Amino acid sequence: MGIIKINGGFVPSTLLNPQPSGQLPSTQFNLNLETPKKRRINTVKPLIGGGNLSTDLTLSMPQATVSQDGYVSKEDWTSFNVAGTALDDFIANANLPDGPLVLSADSTVTAIFIHRTGTVAEIDAIVLEDGEIAITTDTITLRIGDGVTAGGTILTVGLDSTSTISLSSLGTPAQNGVALVAAYTLAAALTPNNSAKTTTNRARLALFPGVYTLQAQLSLENFVDIIGFGHQPTIETKDTDTAHVRWSAKDVVLKNLRFTSSTNTFMMRLDIPFGFKALCEDLFFDCLAETFAVNTIPIASGNMVGTFRRCTTNGTDLFGSDSTNGWTVDSTTLFEDCEGGDHSFGGAEFAGKDNHLATIRRCRMNGDFWNVKFGGTMEYCDWGSGIVGGTGGEEPLINGATFYYCRLAPLSGVVFENHGGDPNIKVSHCLLTSSAFKAGITNDIVTAFNVEDDDV
Repeated sequence: MGIIKINGGFVPSTLLNPQPSGQLPSTQFNLNLETPKKRRINTVKPLIGGGNLSTDLTLSMPQATVSQDGYVSKEDWTSFNVAGTALDDFIANANLPDGPLVLSADSTVTAIFIHRTGTVAEIDAIVLEDGEIAITTDTITLRIGDGVTAGGTILTVGLDSTSTISLSSLGTPAQNGVALVAAYTLAAALTPNNSAKTTTNRARLALFPGVYTLQAQLSLENFVDIIGFGHQPTIETKDTDTAHVRWSAKDVVLKNLRFTSSTNTFMMRLDIPFGFKALCEDLFFDCLAETFAVNTIPIASGNMVGTFRRCTTNGTDLFGSDSTNGWTVDSTTLFEDCEGGDHSFGGAEFAGKDNHLATIRRCRMNGDFWNVKFGGTMEYCDWGSGIVGGTGGEEPLINGATFYYCRLAPLSGVVFENHGGDPNIKVSHCLLTSSAFKAGITNDIVTAFNVEDDDV
C-alpha cells in the first residue's frame, strides 16, 4: 500500500478509488502556461485599456481635453488653484458694472446697464454701434448709433407715451435745469391720447431724482403736470426775476417735488388774474429766511380752488399773498397735513378782503399773522396766531366759521376778534392759550365753547 501526500497530509493508497497506478505526466497538471479564454475586463470612459484576459492588459485614463473627459494634470491643477480668486470674483461681480453677464434660471439677465459717456468731442470722434446709446457729459445729449455715422444721432428726451415725457438728471444741476425747461416745453406740446388737453386728459412731465437748477423761467401751463418719482427731485430757483417757477396757468398738478432757492427770493410766483385750480401733493419748499415759498399776486377777484396735501415749508409763506389783495378761497378747497408760516393757506400779508371758505385739516401755521375773512372749517390744527382783524378794521370771521379740536396760540391778544359784524361761529373742543378768547363777537354760539386741554 502506497502513501499519497495530499496538501501536507498522508492518505493510504488503499483508501483511494480508483487505485493510483503511478504519477500522471507533469504536463497534465502544469497550469503555469494556461490562461482563461472566455473572461475579459470591461472599462467605462474615461478609463480605457480593457479587453480579453488572453493577453496582458494596461488600464489607464487620458488627460482631459476640450473634447474628452480625463484626469486633471498637475499643470491644470496649478492653473485652477491660482484661478480660485478669479472664480470668486466672477461670481461676486456677476451682472455688475464691468462684471460678467450671467443668465438666471429663467434665461434672463438682470444687470446694471451703463451707456457709453464722454464729451461731445470724444463721442463725435467715434462711430457708435448700431443701436448703441451714448451720453455726452459737457453738453447733455443722448446719442444713438447706426454703425456708420460718427457721433451717432442726437436724441433729446424719451417719449414714454402720447401723454408723458420723462427726464432724468444726467448732467450738472445747471444743465439739468436747462433740460427741465426744454422737457416741459415738449410735454406742453403733446396731445394726450391723440386728443386736445383738458382737465381730464392731461399731459405730464415725469421727473426723476436729481437737482435741476433753473437758468430760465419755467412757466407752468394748463393741464401740463410735473410728477416727481423716487426721492423728491429738487427744482432750484435763482435770484433773478426769470429763473423761477411762474404759475400763470389755472389748472396744474404738482406731486412729490422739492423746491429750493439759492438766494433770498421767492421760488414760485403765482400771477393769476382769474384764479386757479390745483392739485398739489407731497411738496416741500425749502426756503431761506424771509423767503416766500409761493409768492402769490392775485387780482382782487382771484379765486383759489384745489387740493393741497402734505405740502410744507421750513416756516415761510405757503400759498399765501404778499400783496394787499387777498384770495377768494372756494369752499371745495382742501388743505390737509400741510405746514407753513405767516399768511399761508390762502392768507394775505396785509388784510383778508375776500371770503376764505376752505377746509383746513391737520395743518400747522407757525407764523404770527393770518389775515383772512374765514368762514370755513378748521379741524385738528395747530395755529400760531389768533383769528383777528387787520389794522384797517377788516372782519376776519364771517358766518359759518367752525373750529374743531384745534390749538390756537397767539403770542398775545385775543384769539377771535372782529372789528365789525357779529358772525355766527362754532368752536368745540379747542385749546385756546389766551384767556381773552373773543372781542367784537357777542353771538350766543360763541358761548358753546368746550375748552379742555385733554381734548386737543
